[in-house]
Amino acid sequence: MRYFRDYLFSLNSPSSYLFNFINSISWNLPEKIFTVLPFILGSFLFYLFSKAQGVAEWKAWFFSFIYMLNPGTVLIFDTGDAPSILMMYAIFPLVMIFGLRLVKSMNLYNVLLLAGSLILANFFFYQAFLLVWPFLLVLLFLSSNKPKLFIFLLLADLLAFLSDVNFEILIYEIVVPSLVLSHVEVIPYFTKEIFYVSFYLGIYSLALFLIKTTKESRAFVSIALLMLFVWPLVFYRLPDIPLLNAVFLAFTSFEPKFILLINGLITMSFVFIKRWHIVFALLTVILMSIADISFISLGVEEQASAYAILTFNAKPLEVSNGFYEVEKFFYDHPGFYYVGIPSSYFSLTNVTLAYELSDLIPNPVPIDNYSIHNLSAEGIKYALTLSPLIVPGLKEVYNEDGFYIYENTGFKSVAFSLSGEPLNVTVKPNQVVVYGNASEAIVLVPYNHFWTAKDYHGYLEVTMHNGVGKAVNEAYYINEYLLIIDFLTMLGVALGIVGGKKWLKI
Repeated sequence: MRYFRDYLFSLNSPSSYLFNFINSISWNLPEKIFTVLPFILGSFLFYLFSKAQGVAEWKAWFFSFIYMLNPGTVLIFDTGDAPSILMMYAIFPLVMIFGLRLVKSMNLYNVLLLAGSLILANFFFYQAFLLVWPFLLVLLFLSSNKPKLFIFLLLADLLAFLSDVNFEILIYEIVVPSLVLSHVEVIPYFTKEIFYVSFYLGIYSLALFLIKTTKESRAFVSIALLMLFVWPLVFYRLPDIPLLNAVFLAFTSFEPKFILLINGLITMSFVFIKRWHIVFALLTVILMSIADISFISLGVEEQASAYAILTFNAKPLEVSNGFYEVEKFFYDHPGFYYVGIPSSYFSLTNVTLAYELSDLIPNPVPIDNYSIHNLSAEGIKYALTLSPLIVPGLKEVYNEDGFYIYENTGFKSVAFSLSGEPLNVTVKPNQVVVYGNASEAIVLVPYNHFWTAKDYHGYLEVTMHNGVGKAVNEAYYINEYLLIIDFLTMLGVALGIVGGKKWLKI
């Protein structure tokens, strides 16, 4: 979840204020709420989407169940992204309700309704304004005035972008350039997944195009086929095209998004089959379930697959509450420092553990050498392990649920002179101030071009004058100003929806 902290590089956003508030009520409550909520909300909204198309009651509920339980949703849930990506996905039926309304009546009020649903999706997952386009393209297929609709869709999506513009811009300016993505190791897994999705989508598409059906169902399946065609192209060789590569990265940085969106498009197409051929629909559902994609990609047990859940054969899997208590420990110990994690936790056999720990604690780094001198030189204030440590200079400060946290009693600073002497430093989100007898200071804060400092092997090099050196983080001030745009956009759209029903119908 994106809640902000007091230490550096915590980009706050409108959603982070909500999550911080819920955490103040009860720690870990946001994760509990938003892990369950998407399945309830998504099913209900898909039911409304189905009923708006005149679907029979039992079919509406059946489709809503399939929409929120397929290999795409199960795989993302299994890898721990339910609070963000699945919340976005759960809101897409609402997007399509207002999108189809806009197709029938293209006026500014309906644009605001669509924008409001997109803002809601983007509130939970910052890339929703990009990932929703496979669904928006379906609307273009259905419109007789495609240029006008395209402009309206762009306007609604632009408002969604502006509702989280601080995070959108800074995440791509700071984080994305530092990502080095390689798909070499997972090519065998995702090649199988592409084959499986091609198999059941191909059979369904053939059946759909052979029978007499509606243009809406064909539009959904056509976009699903287009996504399937694009998927291997960008997966095997991500094109280096300015701006476009950022769009491709939004999909390929987390491969199951393709599976999730394709399955969502397929399920929405069911709603528009007026002459219902249940054999084809059930065949598709069975093939989607047996595909067992999570088993292929992660090497986990079959209990994690949609097929296991649909056949009531899934075994319970509970996430240890200790993860979140560890997170709270570091939340309650603010400041800028690094947390050492044994490098063995980052091996292929422990990849899930490394992912979970890295996502919950500040500035994690792998460690092999536990000497106090080595830890201090790397700015490591705490060491986190799953087993007891007996190392001179490491003091146990936490021991719960199998997690051990040790404080480095030799930790003095994250700033050093060129000779290696520790210097006093104040690290804040907006600036770093170093004090001491040195001409240059190396501060173990990751460098990016927003800092008014030099790049020293990925860290800050601050020039000292009269015992004081200062580096300003311009991204902090950009973030603060852009946050104003976030809230003004949301407020403007909300007021337009509430009060502009009459004069916006033009």
